Amino acid sequence: MAKAQGKENRKTPISLLLVEGETDELFYYRIKKSCLAAKKYPVTIRNLKGLFNINKKVINKVDEYCKKHS
Repeated sequence: MAKAQGKENRKTPISLLLVEGETDELFYYRIKKSCLAAKKYPVTIRNLKGLFNINKKVINKVDEYCKKHS
């Protein structure tokens, strides 16, 4: 039975939403709460805190997220 539950969890879509700053974070949190929570999609919002070194920040956040949610 544990295997069946594990397979169900893998089929659930997981989303990582990277935003630029605090304003975007607040906006997308509201979107998540109003639209995505109703459909029970798991969404994680991470703030990049600015656009400088954007490629490095995105790679680091995605890598960090993947390590926590293998």
